[in-house]
Amino acid sequence: MSSLKIGQLVKSIIVIMFISFINVFSQIIININQPPSNKLMVEDLWQIQITNLSGKAQNIYLKGVVSESRDGIIFEVTSNSFQVPLGSKKVTYSDLSPITIHYTNKKYEDALIKTGGVPEGEYDYTVFVINTIDNRELARGNIPAKHLVYNPLPPQLLSPIGGVIVTEDLPLFSWLPPLNIPQNKIGRYEFKIVEIYSGQSFNDALLANPAYFAWKGTNNVFQYPISARKLNTGVMYAWQVKAFGLSGEIIGISEPSHFIKITDDEKEKLITGRTSNILIPIRLVEPINGQIVDEELPTFFAVVLMPDIPIPEPRLPSDGDEKETRIVEIIGNQLPAEAIELNPVWCSIKSKDFIVRYPNNANKLNDGKKYAWQIKIFNPDGTVKGISDVGYFEFHSKDRIKINKSNSSQTDELNLTAINNVKANNNFIYTNNYIKSNFNSSWLNWFLPFNDNEKQLPIKFSGNSTFLYQFSDRQAISSEIPKTQWRWDLNSTLSLFDIPIGFNAFISSDQKENRQSINNFQFYLNPYELAISKAQGILSGFFSLFSVLGIGTNFPNYSPNTLSGLPVSGIDLEFTPGPLFLAFTYGKTQKAINDASISTPTYRRDIVATKIGLGKKNETHFHITVLHSWDDESSVTINTSSVTPQENYLAAIESKIDLFQGVFSLSGEVVGSLLTRDKRSAKLSTDKIPEWIKKIVEPRISSSFDYAYSISSVLNLPSRTKLSGYYKMIGPGFISHGRQFMRNDVIEYELKAEQNLFDRLVNAGFFYKNNYDNIIPWKRFRTTVQSMGFNLSLYPREFPYLIINYSPIYQENDSKIISEKFDNKNRNISFITGYNFSIGNLTLSTNFNFSFAESKTNSVYSNYKSNNYYLNEILIFKIPLTMSLSFGYSKNEYYLTKSELINLGVSGNYSFESGWRNSAGISYVENKNVEKSVGYFVDSEYPITNFLTASLRLEKKYFYDELISKNDFDELVGYFNLRLIW
Repeated sequence: MSSLKIGQLVKSIIVIMFISFINVFSQIIININQPPSNKLMVEDLWQIQITNLSGKAQNIYLKGVVSESRDGIIFEVTSNSFQVPLGSKKVTYSDLSPITIHYTNKKYEDALIKTGGVPEGEYDYTVFVINTIDNRELARGNIPAKHLVYNPLPPQLLSPIGGVIVTEDLPLFSWLPPLNIPQNKIGRYEFKIVEIYSGQSFNDALLANPAYFAWKGTNNVFQYPISARKLNTGVMYAWQVKAFGLSGEIIGISEPSHFIKITDDEKEKLITGRTSNILIPIRLVEPINGQIVDEELPTFFAVVLMPDIPIPEPRLPSDGDEKETRIVEIIGNQLPAEAIELNPVWCSIKSKDFIVRYPNNANKLNDGKKYAWQIKIFNPDGTVKGISDVGYFEFHSKDRIKINKSNSSQTDELNLTAINNVKANNNFIYTNNYIKSNFNSSWLNWFLPFNDNEKQLPIKFSGNSTFLYQFSDRQAISSEIPKTQWRWDLNSTLSLFDIPIGFNAFISSDQKENRQSINNFQFYLNPYELAISKAQGILSGFFSLFSVLGIGTNFPNYSPNTLSGLPVSGIDLEFTPGPLFLAFTYGKTQKAINDASISTPTYRRDIVATKIGLGKKNETHFHITVLHSWDDESSVTINTSSVTPQENYLAAIESKIDLFQGVFSLSGEVVGSLLTRDKRSAKLSTDKIPEWIKKIVEPRISSSFDYAYSISSVLNLPSRTKLSGYYKMIGPGFISHGRQFMRNDVIEYELKAEQNLFDRLVNAGFFYKNNYDNIIPWKRFRTTVQSMGFNLSLYPREFPYLIINYSPIYQENDSKIISEKFDNKNRNISFITGYNFSIGNLTLSTNFNFSFAESKTNSVYSNYKSNNYYLNEILIFKIPLTMSLSFGYSKNEYYLTKSELINLGVSGNYSFESGWRNSAGISYVENKNVEKSVGYFVDSEYPITNFLTASLRLEKKYFYDELISKNDFDELVGYFNLRLIW
């Protein structure tokens, strides 16, 4: 055969084979969905549809290749073999399982193992359909377009944060914008404020409660508007910011924060007493006001009303905080507050315990005398951390009490007077107020056959209950609060032979099926009553070994990186027999929301956690924590890809060394977390995980592992100097289901020095904080935030006090591209001064505040400047009348917006001898040439009985829009409150 014929034959065979290959290849069609915007996770690669037109079922496996535009192929994934029938098939995780991943680049391997996603970049993804029998390629497909990935830094809240006190009716909110993403990719911000109800943390409130106010915009600064419903005084609010991209996708969610709204009168009560910025008000518990004390060595006890993380009951002051209980004798007709301020100290008790007894070696209490007392809580450096109101008690010897007991009406009168005094002095209104009464309900005596006036009753029942009904004649602007709403709050304790069993309940009309639960119930061992019984030595046995025992809605506190601030509906206990420590928590942390009307349903989530070790939490200890949480994938039936059922395993080692009675302490923690983002995803076949771990935890392609650690130290010098610092690392993929809204990918350290001089007449402090992200190279550049602060508080006797704070913040990145480079500067300065003086029977308190905030960036959307001036005059008359006059001026400038706000207010408060309290006021607020409002309020509180108090507050507001008159409105808002104390 000629060479020509042989060549033609070979060509013919090649053509036939090629045509046959094309026919087979074209008979398998693969379509790949584009992954979600701005991210690329391993589990996102398998949204695949395969169409089989070959005429028979095909046994295949899939091979996926991910490449980055600059670095080429970065990893490959290979699925298990499965069969594709004739027709169209959507590939499921069960078809693919198990999946093997082969990494070709160490940089990307670290990011995928720790976060489950890829670093920032531009990606392509190709999937090959391969015949199982002969490894022939049957088809291939690519994602429709190049996929851009950003790993942005979420917004960071600037002000107000950390539970600070806010007196302004129109506070200014500011935050740092999300970074590591081009500013022109940010579509909008969503800002939300919610009220924190009884028995909630601020994280919990943001997930469960209706928005008190919500706003959408492009600026990273927001002035609370005149048209919005006024923030209620004495209430704690939580707030948070979300950033969205141009397509509506979430770029980042800030860690939440909270603040406390109070009146100027209440702030003045906190600042007087020569203290610095008081963030923790303290409520005196025992003895109650007006109580007749017959113990020669009585017990003194107080609780914190406003903790950093609210819990169903007020938090006990930390064992590490120094407390001073100051007692003075009341001379003549002095008011208790006057006595504390002017009279020599009769007894001063300094301790780190939250409950103290009168010292045996102190001045003896004189029979028939009245004494004023007050508790202050100090940071270890001597600066004031909290202060209580001034209380008083009367000391009568036991012989005198015996004589009085012969006259039962006199005894009842003493008890009722004490209760009235508790109510009359409950000026600081707060939803979670804890009010304790030593009064044993008289009706209970009917059921006690062994009742005897000379014997201590074995059963005591005390508590308080509040019912609030709110109504209005129109829906508030930008608010989810309904026109009418009600809440019922119950806090009670039943002591059975000195074993205090508490019961709390909170029920609200705001409870909705498409939000997390607001209503909560809890049975628990009351820690305050328990502590009193322990201190008095009347409690022993099994129950004395528990520091926590709760059934219902609990807020366990293991550590900031493991379990903290999370509502758990179930059981929570801490058991401390001798040197051993055991904690156990089990229950539901979120309910299933299976509502088709919302975009993001929620799976039911349960958690079990335990901590075991040696030593108590606030002392030298060594503890090990294990946590497991899981979502119930059957609890959501809606077909959605926006959320997936997750699972989390966590293990931690925590230790603390406390030396020389708190002079020096060193503590640290290491935590590892394995997160599975989708429990339904395919199993992962890998030899990089030890077999013994695989037997406990089944890794999947959506699983990632990362860790966090922290170390902190405190040094308290005898010179009232405190030096402290901490260093922490939260890995980019570290997630704990026990801590909501936690920021990760951050290394942060802080150094702090605080000094107290001249018996706390001068307080000074300085801190420096630095944090940066991009711990592993998975972002285009690293962002560094440096902040520092200086504060000085001067309280010279007989002269005005002065408080100065200065805190600049610098934010920059290390990008080499000029267009992406930024160097942001934020400055905050505040100046507070005031002076109290008397003219005859009139006491005047003058206070002046000035604050300045400025942000300079390379983005016009993020620049702003704010100047605020505020003057308040309080007039206190000898008669029970108090008046307040206020003037405020604010000038703000930010993107396309300028405002000049003028705020005027006049109010007065008068109390009758019967305990009937009345107040009224008027306010005027104007945003120059834009809008203004006039408001009035009347507030009345009346003691119906010795145990029941009713109050009514009415607020009328007229709003005028000077640009668009149709926006004008007037509204009436009312609050009716019933409070029962027994």
